Amino acid sequence: MNAATLPGLMLAISVFALGAARPSVASEDAEASFTRYQQAIEVTKQCLQIGFSDGEYERMGEIINEKVGHKVGAKRLSLLLAAQKDARNLVESEGCDSSQAQELIKIYDAELK
Repeated sequence: MNAATLPGLMLAISVFALGAARPSVASEDAEASFTRYQQAIEVTKQCLQIGFSDGEYERMGEIINEKVGHKVGAKRLSLLLAAQKDARNLVESEGCDSSQAQELIKIYDAELK
């Protein structure tokens, strides 16, 4: 290898390393969608005072997995817990009549019900 090719090789290695360190855009989109659906479930549960059965949670989970292309893996539990916490905070701070809460309820009604 000559000195002229070394900078190009270093750049290629750097780009590869940066790409490997970050999740793919598709994975990030799937995680954001997963979180949004989980927030929709929790806001609907809180605002409409619905108690979902295990079977209903399982069915909604299957729908969500299909919608995100089964791309949410190891972070699933942490994303779920964060989404539930954020949804509860939204209901407590903004209320069920807020535009954000109503948007999440619409997502539930249209895509998960």
